[in-house]
Amino acid sequence: MRPRLGANYRSPTMALSPAWPSLAGLRHQGSSPFSGRRFDIINAQGHPSCWVIEPFWIFQWVDDIVLVEVDIGDRLQKAEKRLRDGVKLVFGSDGWHEGKFTTWSRVFHAVGTDWNIPGESIAVPQRKIEKMHRVVSKTKAKKFLSRKQLDSGEGAEAYYQLHLGHKAVYTKFEAKAQQLKQAAVADGTLGRYRKNFKFWESFCKEVGQPVWIDKLHRAEQARIVGLFAGLCASEGHNRSKVGNKFQTFDGKMAAVQFAHKAVRNAKPDYHDPEFELIAQGYKRSNSQVNLKQPVIAQMLLKMREVLGTPDKRGELMCGSIILPFFFLDRSSELWGPVTIDRSTGQERVHCIKVSNVKLLGKHGDPVDPEATNATSVEIRAAAQGCLRVSAKWVNEGVKLGPYITSVSPGETTKKLRVSQLIKGTTPYLGLNPKDYSSHSLRIGDACALLAAGKSDLVIRLMGRWSSWCFTVYTRLKPGMIRDVASSMIKASTWEFHEPNSIQLEGDSSEPTSLS
Repeated sequence: MRPRLGANYRSPTMALSPAWPSLAGLRHQGSSPFSGRRFDIINAQGHPSCWVIEPFWIFQWVDDIVLVEVDIGDRLQKAEKRLRDGVKLVFGSDGWHEGKFTTWSRVFHAVGTDWNIPGESIAVPQRKIEKMHRVVSKTKAKKFLSRKQLDSGEGAEAYYQLHLGHKAVYTKFEAKAQQLKQAAVADGTLGRYRKNFKFWESFCKEVGQPVWIDKLHRAEQARIVGLFAGLCASEGHNRSKVGNKFQTFDGKMAAVQFAHKAVRNAKPDYHDPEFELIAQGYKRSNSQVNLKQPVIAQMLLKMREVLGTPDKRGELMCGSIILPFFFLDRSSELWGPVTIDRSTGQERVHCIKVSNVKLLGKHGDPVDPEATNATSVEIRAAAQGCLRVSAKWVNEGVKLGPYITSVSPGETTKKLRVSQLIKGTTPYLGLNPKDYSSHSLRIGDACALLAAGKSDLVIRLMGRWSSWCFTVYTRLKPGMIRDVASSMIKASTWEFHEPNSIQLEGDSSEPTSLS
């Protein structure tokens, strides 16, 4: 057991020093000692002293292992932190094994260090230095490294850089550090993002830009990512040199984001106005949605004919097709799984609920869903059909969700079934099923309103569009019929129909079919 001593690290000086005797008056043969932060010997009251009677640390040296036992005193936490800082300064973050250190009356285990309190030095055994040589040599010979091997190699590099000071050695290990960073993005780190990240690496190498862009200014980050978007849009990364879809480019940028987070714990910030303009243009010019054709009135009638006499689910689906056609609803507002918003912990609020649908007459009077059994392709009939089915199921004791297309507590009419009905109707009209999807309903709605002369602003507000992207739809197939467009306009402005035309909300007479 060594004398009871107190330690207080004070000045931040660092320098190489000759070997000093250890606490036992001994010295390691072949050691390469160096000093850490300067400290003085103090007693429990904080006064300088070379030999104290009431310590707050106990140092014991066995072989090249130091046992540090905390005794009593108010300054223990600060002293422990200073001790940790001293070890980290000398050996780097790996020199302090967090799992082997505790607080208060516990034993601390510092591997490979010999603390010489009177001599103000810490001796490193020669075998520890040789071990660092072996670690570095093995690291240089490996193509890929595990995270543990990577940490070990970088710790050795930090030691040489700080304590040896040889420029040639430093340059060699600096180059190796770059290889270690490349090894950090191996299969085990990036997983399924590995392939996409390699596209980014090859691009940066070709244009002479850094792979890791988190330290660059945001404008510079945006410029590099914009160039990468141009490459993906023009020739992609395939043998045929065909540009990538926007979704593919988005996936590649997700890999870049993930790699920065996994390897550098950083998040690139490249979303400036110029890049946003490039990304929007990329999406508008390459999105598969814009290649779809609009649903027209004949298709709505044919879909109703294909369904024949539908069951309750079929009637619900028919109504859920007509409503978005006239009200520019998104598919997420009617169909698909019921999900929880993670930010609020509640169900998504943009879905149309039964309680949100009101049937009113032309004077604002409520209309009973059972007031008519009309089966026309018309707004009131669609809304009445959906409400009628929901009411019947509730009366039969069927448990439903709150949405207008709910078929169970956690399920709505599936978007896939709607898409299949639309595609299945196209052959009857001599159309290509590949040109249509559930989004064709929303496209058809916008095209009909534009063909009828409604302003872009009205359509944008009705459809809850945040941009003018819907204007591209008019360049597709403007074969829209006038009566449907007129019906949509009247429905959006609560106008009442003239005699012998399509009936809308509030008309007490039986609505006329579009047939």
